[in-house]
Amino acid sequence: MKKFKNKIFLFIFAVLILISSVLLFKVYSSIRVQALSYLDNELAIDSKQASNGIKLFFKQYKSELGFLARIKEIKYFNKKGKVLLKKFYKSNRFAIKAITRIDSKGIIIYTYPYVKSAIGKDVSFQKHNSFIIKNHRPIVSDIFYTVQGYRAIAYAYPVFSDDGSYTGSITLLIPFNNIVHKYLSGIKIGKNGHSWMISKKGTVLYSQNQNDIGKLISLKFSKFPSLHAISDNMMAGKNGSGKYKYYSTTSNKIITELVEYYPIKLDNALWSVAVSVPQKEITFITREYRNRVTLVFISFFVALIILAYLFVKSKRKSEQKIREKDRLFKMASMETGQIIFNYDIITGKIQLEGNLEKILGYKREKFENFTIQDWNNLIHPDEKEKVVSAFEKAQLYSTRFDYEYRFKRADENYIFVEMHGMFFEDKKNNIYKMIGTVKDIRSEERRVGKECRSRWSPYH
Repeated sequence: MKKFKNKIFLFIFAVLILISSVLLFKVYSSIRVQALSYLDNELAIDSKQASNGIKLFFKQYKSELGFLARIKEIKYFNKKGKVLLKKFYKSNRFAIKAITRIDSKGIIIYTYPYVKSAIGKDVSFQKHNSFIIKNHRPIVSDIFYTVQGYRAIAYAYPVFSDDGSYTGSITLLIPFNNIVHKYLSGIKIGKNGHSWMISKKGTVLYSQNQNDIGKLISLKFSKFPSLHAISDNMMAGKNGSGKYKYYSTTSNKIITELVEYYPIKLDNALWSVAVSVPQKEITFITREYRNRVTLVFISFFVALIILAYLFVKSKRKSEQKIREKDRLFKMASMETGQIIFNYDIITGKIQLEGNLEKILGYKREKFENFTIQDWNNLIHPDEKEKVVSAFEKAQLYSTRFDYEYRFKRADENYIFVEMHGMFFEDKKNNIYKMIGTVKDIRSEERRVGKECRSRWSPYH
C-alpha cells in the first residue's frame, strides 16, 4: 500500500513538471502579445487621466468663479469685492498668478496682486477679452508669453447684474507650466515614454522637446503622413490609438511610436493630450517579463523538489503523531467517562468521541454525519427549548455554555447529562467552532425528578 502511494506521488510530481513545462512554453510564446497589451493599457490610462485631470482643473475654477460672480460685492464692485478677490488669490496662489476684475468695456477695475499702473488700462483688444465682451461666455485664452517671460493662459468668466445685464468679467492668470507639471510632465512609461499636447489648430502646446513647442505639427513633421493622420483625429476632438513614425533629433533616427490620445474640451477651447512610447520598448518589457517568468518557474521547480523531499521525510512522522494524538484523545475520553463534543458551526456537523455506546447506548455509526439539529432532537421535549435557547445565546455572545439536561438514550430512556463547552472565534471575530464535554450524571440522586436548570449560565 505504501509503495502504491509513493508511486502515485511520483506520478503527480512528474505530471506537475510536465504541466509547468507546457505552461512555460505558452508563456514564452505570448510574451510579446502581453507586452503590447500592457503598453496599450498604460498609454490609454495615462492619456485619459491627464485629460480628465486638466478638465477637472478648469471645471473647479469655473465653479468657483461662477460663485464669485453671483456675489453682490463682485457684481457692483466695491471695497468688499476687493477683499474677496484678495482672499481668493491667497487661497489659490500656488495655481494662479493673478485675479482681475474687468468692467463691461474691457477696462481693468482691480487686480491682485495689486499693480497700480494696471488700474484703468484698456484690455478689450485682447482676443479673450474681446470674445467675452461680445459673447458673454466663459473663455480659455490661447497660450501667451507674459511680460515676465513665462507661458500663461487667461481664464475669464462673465459677471452680470441683478437685471441680467453684462457688467464685465473676472479673469484668472494661470501659468501654463503649473498645468504641465501637475498633469503631463510626470507621465513616464518604460524608458522613453512621454506625453505631448496640441491645440485645435495643431499647435504643439507641450512636448518633451522644447524646440517643438509653439510650432504647427503639420509643418514640423510634414514628411510623416502617419503622424498627420493621428494629429488630424486629435484636432477633431476624437480619442483613439495608433502608430506613427517621426524623425527624432535626439537620436537622429526615424522612430516608430505607439500612441493613445484623448481630447480636452474646455468651453471654447479644444486641446488634445497624447501619450507615446517607442515600439522598441516592447523588447525591453518582453526581456524583463521573460526573465521574471523564468525566475518564477525556476523557483517553482526548486520549491517543488524541496517540498517533495520534506513531504516524504515528514510523512511518516506526521502520520505517527496524528495516530498517537488520536489514541491519547480517545483514551482520555474513555477513562474520564465523558463524551468529547466538537461542533463545526460552519457546516453544522458534530464530531463525538468517547464511549458512546456505554454512555448513550448508541452505536458509533449513529453519529456519522450527525448535525446539531439531530443532537437537539434527542433532548427531552420539556427542556429542549430552554437548552437550545441557552446554547444560541452562548454562541451569540461567545460565552461558556454550562447546562444540565435530560438526553434520550438508545433504549428510549432519558439520562441527566452535564454539558460544558466554549466557543472559538477566528481572526475576524466570527465564531466558527464549539468544543466541550458531555457527562452522564444520572448517579446523582438529587437530580432525579427535579426540573432541569442551569448552574452557571448568565442567561438563567
